[in-house]
Amino acid sequence: MKRASKIHIDPGMESKNQFIKHVEDIFQLAYDAIDVPKMSLFAVVSHLKSLNISIDAKLIQIIIQNKLDHHFAICICPDCGKTLKEKYTQNREISTTIGILSFSCPYLFCPSCKTFHTPYEDSLNLKRGKYQHDVQKIAARMAASETFEETAEMLNSI
Repeated sequence: MKRASKIHIDPGMESKNQFIKHVEDIFQLAYDAIDVPKMSLFAVVSHLKSLNISIDAKLIQIIIQNKLDHHFAICICPDCGKTLKEKYTQNREISTTIGILSFSCPYLFCPSCKTFHTPYEDSLNLKRGKYQHDVQKIAARMAASETFEETAEMLNSI
């Protein structure tokens, strides 16, 4: 008679699986919370903070880029209804209170009405320059609580 062998579960493997499940749950929560292009980047950051989601900025960047790429796979000119043509793509690196994010933003051209369009930047409501609305909001609060000299010194050190 053969003896049944016991299955040995490695305790390290169980904790690894729990960790992976936890990370997957956080990722799914963030993925579901990020509703671009309906939400601006400022709204996304505010919403993630209100949900108390602690997730790496790189993952947020990947989620947003993926959702924008999917939504804007085919772009139509809002002026004449013709299909827009991609002229070039620019990498936009921006600074937010959740970290530095980098997006590949297409610049599109309508051959019919000769207009340029930036759907990613427009839908995220990106400001020109590096620092976005949430950083400016905190800087304004900080400036209100400090003297002009102290605020200028802090901002120059960034």
